[in-house]
Amino acid sequence: MRRLNLIIPKTIDTAIKSVFIEIQNWANNIREISPDQLSGDIPVDKLKLYRGMFSPSLVDFGEWYIPLALPADDYISFDTEFSRCSGLFLFDPDNFPPGKWYFEASMAISNASSYIYVRLQRDGSTIVTLSRTGSTEMQVVRSGVLNMPTVPANLYVEMRTNNTQAQASFGGARLVFVPD
Repeated sequence: MRRLNLIIPKTIDTAIKSVFIEIQNWANNIREISPDQLSGDIPVDKLKLYRGMFSPSLVDFGEWYIPLALPADDYISFDTEFSRCSGLFLFDPDNFPPGKWYFEASMAISNASSYIYVRLQRDGSTIVTLSRTGSTEMQVVRSGVLNMPTVPANLYVEMRTNNTQAQASFGGARLVFVPD
């Protein structure tokens, strides 16, 4: 019986190489099926890729973005108390492979000497607070690595300013996930 011997270039992605090698192994081990069962076709059950067969870390997904707030217009506030500027996002850690989490928010302040604060909340407790000052332009600020909840939790975003005379503008927020 002839064997399948794929020539895989060295420059190919590791994940794709793994898939090709797996297909080659299936094809070369198909002898387990009698020739009368083959009828020229490889049975589907010998070629299925099952969930979890390849680790997400094998495929270079880069960063995954999970929008938390996408206002049509900038959310504007003069409040010095935090107010919610997003809906709820039910975060379930079991739905994600191991990796690192970050929080990003797009924000601006009308007075360069004032501050704007945007924080990620979890069922009433703060996960991280971002702030910026010194420029009136809308900019994206990214947190360091987060300690995300280990059980399902409702996440939401709040913002405030430190000066009632300064207009704080919120342009959006998202979680960034980087698989290991």
